[in-house]
Amino acid sequence: MARRTSPLVICLAIGGLEAVACNLVTGADDLSVDTSGAGGSGASTSTTSTSTTSTSTTTSTSTTTSTTTSTTTSTTTSTDPWEADRQACVDHINALRATKGLPAYQRWVSAESCVDQQATHDQSVNIAHDAFSHGTPACGGNGQNECPGWGVGSIVGCLDSMWGEKDQAGCAGCDACDTFTIFQNACPNCSFYGPPVCGHYVNMSSATFTSVACGFSTDGSWAAINFQ
Repeated sequence: MARRTSPLVICLAIGGLEAVACNLVTGADDLSVDTSGAGGSGASTSTTSTSTTSTSTTTSTSTTTSTTTSTTTSTTTSTDPWEADRQACVDHINALRATKGLPAYQRWVSAESCVDQQATHDQSVNIAHDAFSHGTPACGGNGQNECPGWGVGSIVGCLDSMWGEKDQAGCAGCDACDTFTIFQNACPNCSFYGPPVCGHYVNMSSATFTSVACGFSTDGSWAAINFQ
């Protein structure tokens, strides 16, 4: 699906503080943070394995000669339709982080299927971060960025748009502050909530977070990205 360019509302929901801030932006990106640090749940990608074994045969002659043959083969196939897209999401975030000399995030595999459910729920109600804010389901993590309607094929473009927030004059101070100081709106020249909104970049460039899970709605049109 091509990137959407119509004006959209970007909202930041802060878990546990019952605070929501919205700002009109061009593009379809969105984010949320949760300072409660609740633990997550999820399921790793599943695999199927098949094994075939030939029958063993023994033949005898007057000289008592016998032969036995046995063959076993095993194959493993991923059943995750978004496997390549998840890896591309994590890889691109880490490539952007590397431009700032930041360590790579670990791929948070155990949360991915849960984040899929969050993205699917948000698409169904057409409200970004609704699942993250209400725990329907609760997947854990302290922050979430979301790409509503971009389409799975545009995840890199969405991430580039989020990372581009750093180039706004009002976000120039973000690199000088730790993530939670910015969450508390106590960082000079960097507002998580805006205007201008800096929060997507803050989540992606955090030196506090260590892992990321990229999830996609059932049809792949929405993507949610949870950080912890």
